[in-house]
Amino acid sequence: MKKALLMLSAVSVLLTISCSKSIDIPEDEKTEESCKIETLNQSKDDGSTENQTPIFDSMGRLSQWTVKGSGYESVENFQYESGKITVTGVEKTNNDSYNFSTVYNLDNEGRISNVIESYYNMPLNIEYNTDGYLSEIKYAHSGINPFSSNVVYTYKDGNLIKILTTSNQLAGVHQRILEITYNNDEITDPVIYDFLFSRVNRVYDEYFTNVSHLLGKRSKNAIKIITETDGLYTANETFTYERDSKGNITKVTETSSNGINVLNVSYKCD
Repeated sequence: MKKALLMLSAVSVLLTISCSKSIDIPEDEKTEESCKIETLNQSKDDGSTENQTPIFDSMGRLSQWTVKGSGYESVENFQYESGKITVTGVEKTNNDSYNFSTVYNLDNEGRISNVIESYYNMPLNIEYNTDGYLSEIKYAHSGINPFSSNVVYTYKDGNLIKILTTSNQLAGVHQRILEITYNNDEITDPVIYDFLFSRVNRVYDEYFTNVSHLLGKRSKNAIKIITETDGLYTANETFTYERDSKGNITKVTETSSNGINVLNVSYKCD
């Protein structure tokens, strides 16, 4: 549940974080009327829906993010410090509730260097290539059931085109490949970029979907097709987009063999 909530809650942070120079949104990514997200609503292929509402502070940064679905609610609070972002929150269901927290430490270039969180309690090691793109995320968990995972990211022409995940546990080594193709439209809206990155960065989406813009340089184009290969299993997901008269993406439709997921985004423009 937490994984799904955080995946959905995260799609707003890209638009608003500007606590330091390294986190500011580039001028060419702002609309002329300074539009901010007001609500995001997602309809899933299983028939369920989720509503997300952001609250911004006086500096235009996301200070609180609320996600409500059938039988659950998640509230996240964001605190900004030099070289660090801390997210704390509570998730409530019909029968239970728990608190969680995640600390994102930033390097000198404003990129996430490591993550410390309270839910899985497994720190992640993050590496970037010489071009500034995310190249690898890995972690290892020791104990009775030791487990390690290594995710390698490959790029071409400014876009992420392949993700290879290798997991090593007592049952053996397992690999999964995601290959991504793009259309010609550029994604300058960081909200949509964040959402799309969560669709491909599946191993770690519960960690990064609310701050994925801080994982180095971003892919420039809109995802068209994601092809997943997991052993003998292969599946495709296709994406289409709708925009308003100002160029803001207002709808993302994701179609797979499981059905259709739709993200509707509304804006408030000054």
